[in-house]
Amino acid sequence: MAIAAKEGDRSQQLETIFVMPDVLEEAKPELPLSIADFEKAANKSKRQPRSLQGLERGGRSLPAEEILELAPSPQKNQQRRVVILGEPGSGKTTLLAHFAVELAKDNLADNRANNPAQNKLAKSAEPDLLPILISVRDLVGHLDVSILDYLRQFAEKNLEIASLPGGFFEYWLEGGRALILLDGLDEAASETKRRQIAERIELFLAEYPRNPAIITSRPAGYRHDFFRTADMPHYTMQPFDDAKIEEFIDNWYESRIEDPQEAGRWKKSLKNALDEQEAIKQLTRNPLLLTIISLIHRYEAHLPKERYKLYESAVQTLLINWDKKRELEPRDLEYLVPNDFKRLMERLAYWVHCQAIAGEEGEGGTLIEREELIEQLTQYIKELKPMKQLQRYEAKLEAGCFVDYIRERTGLLNEYGVDKYAFVHKTFQEYLAAEEIRYRQEDDDFEEVLEHIEKYLHNSHWREVLLLLIAQQKPKKATKVLRKILEQPTPYESWLHRNLFFAGRCLAEDIEVSDPDLVKNILEQFVDLEAKGHYRVGDRVRSEVFKVLSSLSQTQFDETALELLQERLRDSNKGRLPKYWAAFATKEVATKAILLMLKDESDSVRGSAASALGKLGGKSEAVISKLLSLLKDESDSVRVNAASALGKLGGNSEAVISELLSLLKNESEDVRINAASALGKLRGNSEAVIPRLLSLLKDRSYWVRGEAANALGKLEGDSEALVSGLLSLLKDESEEVRRSAAYALGKLKGDSEAVVPELLPLLKDESDWVCGIAVYVLGKLGDNSEAVITELLPLLKNESKWVRAIAAVALGELGGDSEAVVPGLLALLKDKSEWVRAIAALALSELGSDSEAVVPGLLFLLKDESNFVRAIAMYALSQLGGDSEAVVPELLSLLKDENDLVRGSAASALRELGGNSEAVIPGLLSLLKDDSDLVRSKAADALVKLGKSYGKGAEAIIAQWIEDNRDFENLGDAIDTLWDITSEEEKN
Repeated sequence: MAIAAKEGDRSQQLETIFVMPDVLEEAKPELPLSIADFEKAANKSKRQPRSLQGLERGGRSLPAEEILELAPSPQKNQQRRVVILGEPGSGKTTLLAHFAVELAKDNLADNRANNPAQNKLAKSAEPDLLPILISVRDLVGHLDVSILDYLRQFAEKNLEIASLPGGFFEYWLEGGRALILLDGLDEAASETKRRQIAERIELFLAEYPRNPAIITSRPAGYRHDFFRTADMPHYTMQPFDDAKIEEFIDNWYESRIEDPQEAGRWKKSLKNALDEQEAIKQLTRNPLLLTIISLIHRYEAHLPKERYKLYESAVQTLLINWDKKRELEPRDLEYLVPNDFKRLMERLAYWVHCQAIAGEEGEGGTLIEREELIEQLTQYIKELKPMKQLQRYEAKLEAGCFVDYIRERTGLLNEYGVDKYAFVHKTFQEYLAAEEIRYRQEDDDFEEVLEHIEKYLHNSHWREVLLLLIAQQKPKKATKVLRKILEQPTPYESWLHRNLFFAGRCLAEDIEVSDPDLVKNILEQFVDLEAKGHYRVGDRVRSEVFKVLSSLSQTQFDETALELLQERLRDSNKGRLPKYWAAFATKEVATKAILLMLKDESDSVRGSAASALGKLGGKSEAVISKLLSLLKDESDSVRVNAASALGKLGGNSEAVISELLSLLKNESEDVRINAASALGKLRGNSEAVIPRLLSLLKDRSYWVRGEAANALGKLEGDSEALVSGLLSLLKDESEEVRRSAAYALGKLKGDSEAVVPELLPLLKDESDWVCGIAVYVLGKLGDNSEAVITELLPLLKNESKWVRAIAAVALGELGGDSEAVVPGLLALLKDKSEWVRAIAALALSELGSDSEAVVPGLLFLLKDESNFVRAIAMYALSQLGGDSEAVVPELLSLLKDENDLVRGSAASALRELGGNSEAVIPGLLSLLKDDSDLVRSKAADALVKLGKSYGKGAEAIIAQWIEDNRDFENLGDAIDTLWDITSEEEKN
């Protein structure tokens, strides 16, 4: 980021300051059934390891660099592509810059041994990778040329390259030797533009399929149908935890202060300041805000408590204090003085903020052409300096110098592409725009504030501007603002409570309010919604309730809120209290309260308490000891939550590891399972853990063996020893051991070249289960070589239905020669086993085959005698797309099927295929009163997506349905539907 780089022109220190963020892997789209259903459909047996049940659900948290272990995609000859989503300031752009910088270093081969990121990048590529970093913000202005032509133009104009060698980019791209980094899909201003850019990206990646790619976007500007999760894994940037915050602070001061003792004093000072101000510390979980706060601390030596004061200090530091500290004066400015800078930036920020929403087709969000920028500043400068009686040309020259100064010396404005500018981050634009409104208010024109609230209250683009404006109001005016917000005629307020939520966000700014009864009434409304439960209010509303109430922590309202919650939830919904304790109280107080809840007789309360301890992050002996004891709890959910909490805490001390290792010998199967799970999550001391987990693959319980295999796949350390140990177990005389070893190999991320030859002989194993697991692992390893495909194809005719089904899964994932694979899979659609028929349908959808025989074959399965098969066939049809005119009428009839799995699957399929049928919305609405939770949920999801294409008409229909059915006990799904549709409108 520019701010971090400005001090002393130290941009080269990115690598010394940079802290690798974590990302959360999103689950692949859920099938209309689970792996557990596969087992039951196969032979009602429990012989398959339980750990296979959730393989496709994802949800792992991992260091972002691990996504660079570029395993081949399941698609033929295609490298791994991923999408990274992250909130503003979460570090998406910096992460891509880090990858690009690391790859661009000279002497890559010499550096690779000492550079983990380069090692991971190089694992499945040629010795060198060319990083190609593309800003979508700039790309959106060049839609008249191909991406390849844009790259040439950009390199020649912006990188000062007179002329590129002919075919330069083609050489790297066609050889599969480029890492394609596409930053900021959300920077395209409208959904139409974003979709257009996404389509161009897909075409570009399809043209050069051998190159890995990473695409980033804010969630607010992204839709999951831009890139299918099944084709491109999706990850979400995670906030910094305490350890990463401390690492950043250490890096920050070590890179800026040469004297170690002096740097140590500054580090301690900032860490102490954050420990004393929990609200500010929460802000530092965002990397951008952590950078800003570190910068303020460096120059101001203290931290303000209020958010707006923090931004004020940041802007003051960037505009004036930075150069003043180094005794630098603005050059070339003839009429402007430093005291003018903030006022000019306020007016400019407000104007820019208005431009970003001026029209659906505005390019680049807040990206402004230099000429436009100077035109506005010219007028502002003339108005700011009336006594100078400046001529227009004089003001214009001054405006140009001012833009250059702000860009070069302060970092508040950045140049993107050629002569295009934007604020370095929207946070500064929002704060300064709020200051402009407040400036207009200073003549006691409070109507200016109220007018902005009326006009922009539920426009997400203006949310932060309004909050920063309201945070600075005096008590009586703040009270008037709250009443104004609550009185707004917002559509569907009785169901969506958007006015209430905004009022709660205002309280989270710790505003002073002159009417305490008003505050109490607001808090009571929140607690009432919390107490009602998700069946009545919906998951979206309940989630927002928790988010807003939690944000009151460290404000004057937190004690009242917690008291009201305890009073209402103590008897009816006690399991929700631990997370509120974790949110509101200090870590020490919350930990004590939650530890007491671990003794509660309710499984729900104990489980919630264990989860809350994991999120709190405290690593005291008491916490670790209690969580270890919960691994022996009688409740499975409590044990799982305890294992997960131990993993999050990272309590991988020798004492914890030792205790967990001892539990691997416990008589209880469940204790051994959860101890193995916790060891996998800790990822620590693999030298001691690997041998013990390897021995656990010989455990008498297949559940334990499965969890041991899962844990081994997550461990870091001596991968060579791990792979070697697992390979040796493939020859074990025990069928169960061979199977577990094969499964564990599939969980590893290592080089498949050593593993595949050892797995191929298992395809002829006397045990069907060993053979099936080996097939499954081959599919996951992604080796779609002719040798592997040739070995797998005959298994489609194996006597074992388990082997036939898993072979179909593997071939669907690997792709391979579809001319040979598709006929084999089509034949299985008529298999005598319902499980095999279903898996074959699923595999055909994975292949994405456009064979004319596929859709008719799947349509035929809609009349299958098995509900399970019909559900999978509908899912497969929805993934293939194709001829919806033939499919939709069949799906509509199945909405009335007597089986809830079939009804829910029909709703899910219509979500993808039903956009052009007028009968779909009424059909789905009828399912919102279905007896089945699954069916209601699937119908709601479908209505959200289809409702967006129908516009206000669908919104009104759903709202009326809610009104007509207001007494229905399970109204939550319908409210969720309305929430999602209207929320998408706010974003756009």
